[in-house]
Amino acid sequence: MDELLKWGSEVGIQLPDGIEFVRDEKKGLTAICTSPEGLKQPSISAPLDALITNELAEKVFGKKDNTLLKFLLAKLKFDPEPTFIDNGAINLKAKFTPYLNALPKVVDSPIVWNPKEIALLDNTNLSNSLRERLYTIFKQWYDMIQENETLKSLESEIIHDIELYQQWDQLTMEHVYDGIIVKTVELNPTHWCSFSSFLWSHLIFTSRAFPEYVINAGNCEESAIMLLPIIDLLNHDYTSKVEWATDNTHSFILSLLNDDIKKGDELFNNYGAKGNEEILNGYGFVLENNICDSVTLKIKLPLSIIENILQTEPTITLPIIDDYTTYAFDINSKQANSTENRTTDDYKDGITFLLQESNDIALTSLLHVFTFISKHDSETIEKSIRPRFEGLQGLRNALQRKLDDLSLPTSENEYTQYDIKEYRGYCAKVYRASQIRILKHSMSVLKSWEKQWLKDHKSQLLTMDKVLKYDTSFSETELPACFINAEEDIGFDSTFDLFVLWVAVKNKNNSFTTKHQWVQEDLQAYIESHKQHGELSTITQDAQAFQAAYFPQGSDFITIEDLNVALQFITDNTFTRSSGSHETILVSWTQH
Repeated sequence: MDELLKWGSEVGIQLPDGIEFVRDEKKGLTAICTSPEGLKQPSISAPLDALITNELAEKVFGKKDNTLLKFLLAKLKFDPEPTFIDNGAINLKAKFTPYLNALPKVVDSPIVWNPKEIALLDNTNLSNSLRERLYTIFKQWYDMIQENETLKSLESEIIHDIELYQQWDQLTMEHVYDGIIVKTVELNPTHWCSFSSFLWSHLIFTSRAFPEYVINAGNCEESAIMLLPIIDLLNHDYTSKVEWATDNTHSFILSLLNDDIKKGDELFNNYGAKGNEEILNGYGFVLENNICDSVTLKIKLPLSIIENILQTEPTITLPIIDDYTTYAFDINSKQANSTENRTTDDYKDGITFLLQESNDIALTSLLHVFTFISKHDSETIEKSIRPRFEGLQGLRNALQRKLDDLSLPTSENEYTQYDIKEYRGYCAKVYRASQIRILKHSMSVLKSWEKQWLKDHKSQLLTMDKVLKYDTSFSETELPACFINAEEDIGFDSTFDLFVLWVAVKNKNNSFTTKHQWVQEDLQAYIESHKQHGELSTITQDAQAFQAAYFPQGSDFITIEDLNVALQFITDNTFTRSSGSHETILVSWTQH
């Protein structure tokens, strides 16, 4: 650390007096205020010459590119030979050696966890996407080797890694870990251009990179990244008030705007509002009680449905992951509530929703999507209550499945050849617990919404309990008459089936009670509407299955045509609650 700070002073990095870097068991290096008077809005600055930017990658590899910048860092770290630029005037390896030596041996991202540690994340988003994310990094490495002449000339030195990439589909994660990742974790790659070297560099950048446009706005790609020695030592706190700025020399200036930094306090940077999933994946740590924490839900819909939503439902939010990726330095805060200028191409990988305990906006947006999927052509998401109820049930079921998966036992006991590092076990525990807590919160919110809706629309809803209570003739005479020739007692699988029989019988007998007159009116309107297109004339397979289940010998009273009409009417005008009772509820078209 002393060597790094001495080097920083020599290259022009300016630290305020009253700061000391101390090693913490969990956090690593921490910046602590040692000034008895405390610090008021201190600043740290680093000149352009002290930064590792894409300009250096261009001088070494002939092109400005983030991937080449990662190769450059790997070269500086693992190539024993010097790396010269400017016609041999500057040896980058020698220049940045104190910084390279101070970089962490490993970033604790699950990308480099062993199989036993990864098993602690079973059924989480991180675990489910781990192989795909690692392949994406592997492909980035491979594609650049094929594209860049300098790197391609080294193929014979890294042929083993190239063969592993080409055999990816046949590799288990154990093969990947033992064949590649171990070399990354142990800082023992076979070559500076190997994937093991690149993976180490990639994780350094995901955990420490800053956006270059802060110092070079208008003269670099918006996605361009850079490394800021010493400044990148500050840990993250989403409550820390910071400002990232530059001056006319293109120095990077970090200002801490908190006025209450006292002796013994840690000085924090602010990476933005990030949940534990993003932090653990990119930075290798978690925060307990993280108010920015979230559960990522990605749903994939046919692009035709996406296009329909974009064209006809401008109020429905269809966010993508970029809407949520925020930084403390963002000038224009991204809004996850606008689909303006979006096309179906933006959603080829799915629609991404981040559920939070502190904010139910994403849950509302998600419910709107489920409502749209649930509605019939004759319904609208603004005025029709049935698809809202059905969409809520579908969303509850989806969240419950995810919650059930998270509650399943993990498989770490299968990997006896590996050990679990204590901190990684801690991170997995905190991450999983927060995912479960947020899902339970979302389920509770949906339950409260449903309860309120049931109260608000009570006059438009009919349950089978209410039917049996107020239409005793159905249960006592009309329904038994349908099965008078049955050889054994009839049992009903659901209230849905009872509703079908109730509508078929009451319509056949023209015996709807006054209290249920609205059902007859809705049924007649439904029949007239669908007759125009001949939609009720074709006997569906569901109607045939229903008849086979309850009237295997046929019926002298209820025909297949009667069942077909009743079944389609009930299907289109009910929803079934996803709670334990699985109760089917008939919805009136109009309030009465």
